[in-house]
Amino acid sequence: MISYKKLIVVSLFLGLFSSFVWGQKVDPDPDLVVLKNVPYVTGGEYRQQLDLYLPKGYEKAEKPYPTILVVHGGSWTKGSKEEYVFLANWLVPEGYIVAITNYRLLDVAYFPAQLQDCKSAVRWLRANAEKYKIDKKHIGTWGASAGAHLVALMGSTAGMKEFDTGEYLDQSSDIQVVCDLFGPTDFSAIASLNPETLRASRKRLIDPEHPNQKDAWMKASPMTYVKKDMAPTIIVHGDDDELVPYKQSVIYDKALKEAGVDCQFITVKGGKHGGPDYMQPQVLKPIEAFFAKYLK
Repeated sequence: MISYKKLIVVSLFLGLFSSFVWGQKVDPDPDLVVLKNVPYVTGGEYRQQLDLYLPKGYEKAEKPYPTILVVHGGSWTKGSKEEYVFLANWLVPEGYIVAITNYRLLDVAYFPAQLQDCKSAVRWLRANAEKYKIDKKHIGTWGASAGAHLVALMGSTAGMKEFDTGEYLDQSSDIQVVCDLFGPTDFSAIASLNPETLRASRKRLIDPEHPNQKDAWMKASPMTYVKKDMAPTIIVHGDDDELVPYKQSVIYDKALKEAGVDCQFITVKGGKHGGPDYMQPQVLKPIEAFFAKYLK
């Protein structure tokens, strides 16, 4: 198991607390093999790339490694895979391969392009599993904020093909576990607004010219797809979040448990929208245990 005391001490020196929220970049551990800017879409946009973080000697490993796909936040308008290297520094020494992905932002494409990209990244990982010693049967996800919205959608749309587009369609985009940190899950309040009001607003995840705004917003809500056979999910949310209401996670946790999904909910007392409170042992330890339960 990880030494949480060591992680916290190291994070103070490397700036991991601030990188978790504010995008300060840290260097990967020198013991990791790092493959940068790997395209998961042939001839795609520059954002359709991921970084792979592998343990040294992975090529000679007798068994494949469980893998975690990290999806960055940033209101679907900004953010970068380079901001989440600290997760690779944490998880690779614990026996995982970590892939940190970018996806198309809203200046290029409206939803569902972001979800389609994340699913494409998972299919790419499976298609290249033998090359990189990836365990195809054990792929999990981690996301914060907008990234949490996308990984929650990946978990709740298990078994669906609606959002699978592009290459490697012979590979599954299903994932085995979700870690959702303070992500929006239910856009029903937005969906109920007058379409003209939506078109004039800044809520641009959905194309303002979409002919059925209500339907589009519901399709973008993880809550819409909740079912028993979706991915087990661990949710972490601060009860003083100033951006994504804490209630979004409360109602999602309730819906998952009522559907029979294995779901664990961690409330960060006084927690804002990210910050050092999310890097404490009482948060990290259950996340690592939840990953281990379903991926190892």
